[in-house]
Amino acid sequence: MAAKSYVEMIRRAGGFALLFGWQLYPFGHEDLAKRVRAELQLPVDSPRAIADGTVKRFLDWHLRQVGSAGGPI
Repeated sequence: MAAKSYVEMIRRAGGFALLFGWQLYPFGHEDLAKRVRAELQLPVDSPRAIADGTVKRFLDWHLRQVGSAGGPI
């Protein structure tokens, strides 16, 4: 999650903001994620891996950037 103004600042600088609906903790920290979820009622998780669709969104953006720069894809 990020403010729209911050996402726009990243975009203008040529970057990419990949936003998640959940705050992700490193794999192996499931107990901490459960405590934060229970005590603070925040959307947190400690997944083993990032979903393929999420990785594809980033990869597609990256390939567009490399392709638009005229370099090899």
